[in-house]
Amino acid sequence: IPNGVTAHLSVVTGDGTSMANYYGGIAYMTDLQGKLWKWNLSKAGLKDSNSSLFSLYQSFRAESTLANDRMGFNQLGSTIVTGVDSSGNNLSRLYNYFGTGDLTRIQRRAATINNRIYGVADPDFPSRVLANPNQTIASFTNVDNQSCSVNNSWYANVWARTGVNTGTDFQKIVGRASVYNKYVYFTAYQPEAKSC
Repeated sequence: IPNGVTAHLSVVTGDGTSMANYYGGIAYMTDLQGKLWKWNLSKAGLKDSNSSLFSLYQSFRAESTLANDRMGFNQLGSTIVTGVDSSGNNLSRLYNYFGTGDLTRIQRRAATINNRIYGVADPDFPSRVLANPNQTIASFTNVDNQSCSVNNSWYANVWARTGVNTGTDFQKIVGRASVYNKYVYFTAYQPEAKSC
C-alpha cells in the first residue's frame, strides 16, 4: 500500500488535559497503511535540549492489506479515560480511537473486506517516548460482543458491531471517531450493489 498521512493530526496539549505536563504537544496520527503514530512535539522544560524533539514512534499497526481494506484515512478521536484497574487503583489513560476503510475505493465490495474500529491506549502518556512500540492486535481485547475496558487497548470488527453478516459486509469507517459521555461513535458506510 503506498503510504502517507491524509488526515489532520490530533495534538494533545496542556490546554486539553492537566496530565500534559510538558511544553508544546504530542501528536497522534494514522497513515494509509493503518499504522498509528506518536510524534513528540514537546519538551519537559523550555531550556531542555532538542534531542528528543520530533521523535516519531510507531504505536500500533492494523495489519492492513489491499484485500482487507484496513487503511487509516480519518483523524483520530483522542480522550483521557479514567477508571479503576483490577487492583482497585484509579487509572487514567490517553486513548486514540479510529476506524479503517479504503476511501479511494469506497464502492468496492469484496468478501475479503474486514474493517475494524480501535481504541488504542498510550500507557506511557504523558511521557514523550513510547516504551512498547509496534503493538499488534494480539495484545488487544476483542470487544465484538462485550464492553470496552479501561485497562487495555481494544478492537472490534465493524460487521460484529453493526449486525451485518461477515462476508457480505463491505462497510468502511468514513469519519473521525467522536467521544461523548463515555461512548465512542463511528460513522460507517456500506456500499450497495447498484450502478451509478
